[in-house]
Amino acid sequence: MSALKKLRAVAPAGASAALAPRDGRPEEIFAAGERAPGQLRNPRLPYRRELVETADGATLHVRSYGPADAPPIVFAHGFGGRLEYWNPQIRAFADSHRVIAFDQRGHGRSGRGRRRFTVPLLGEDLAAVLAHMLDPGERAVIVGHSMGGIGTLSWAQGFPADVAARAAGVLLANTCATNVLDHTELIPRTPWNAPVRAALLRTFLASQAPSLPAVLDRALVRRKFVAPSAPAELVEFVHAITSTCPNVTRGRWGAALLDFDVTAAAGSLTVPTTVLTGQLDLALKPSGGRGIAAAAQAAGRECRYVEVPGAGHCSNLEIPAVFDREVLRLCEAHADRSGRGLVG
Repeated sequence: MSALKKLRAVAPAGASAALAPRDGRPEEIFAAGERAPGQLRNPRLPYRRELVETADGATLHVRSYGPADAPPIVFAHGFGGRLEYWNPQIRAFADSHRVIAFDQRGHGRSGRGRRRFTVPLLGEDLAAVLAHMLDPGERAVIVGHSMGGIGTLSWAQGFPADVAARAAGVLLANTCATNVLDHTELIPRTPWNAPVRAALLRTFLASQAPSLPAVLDRALVRRKFVAPSAPAELVEFVHAITSTCPNVTRGRWGAALLDFDVTAAAGSLTVPTTVLTGQLDLALKPSGGRGIAAAAQAAGRECRYVEVPGAGHCSNLEIPAVFDREVLRLCEAHADRSGRGLVG
């Protein structure tokens, strides 16, 4: 057992709070998650907190739930999110897996650092988390949602040798590999707005202005980020998460997502990969996921495409049973392959 795993293993079995960080400050609690119902509620489970320092001075906040020696799953949230976005999956997998979730740069409890926000930086941050949290030779199923999926593709493109070394499988949910303007209906396409639509979207996504009034923000979540059938408490939970994202973080990452192309990363996905989309996703339409799957399959990679009827952008919250089944499928496939001596 490595020194890092030994440290995890000696955590008090009933601990419900993280270890104190080096600066000794208490950990911020996502208050809305304390009030949320059912699977959305902050899990009352032991976890370890670890801080990953990047070369440019950002501190990435990471939590690890579950047995220290269990197969790891790494969850990367999307634009405007925080690690509590994965509350249902933490609950679902922490008994049998080591669930690793982190706040993306500038989100939640993670710092912004000194570098300009770019899609390659997303991949570098994921690489830093994997290097810190996984032992040599240890491989995780990596799950990226929306911007977290873009970051996972960026990691695969920037660190192709790490895909086989660090990943047991990859799930890319509600995401795309090119400019989000090509795949979003945040501003619908109409005959009259074609000349100005792109400019309006660029202004909206890159804005660091204060958030919309709460009622309008909730309406945006309801109309664009979840399916019409989503319950009010799910809308409130998503709204509460996005409301914690600082304006400067939102604007900087929004600008970073306007012009990029990580399609070539599909050829580096040398492990079993699932691309999952929601048929009713208007934030990032299924066209984005279809493009990734097509590129991976054209490169001869093992890639499964799943488009879920009735689901919107927040698939892991809207259809957790379906989402979790796809994650588990990748975990079990890796276990089977490992048992047959096909992978390390």
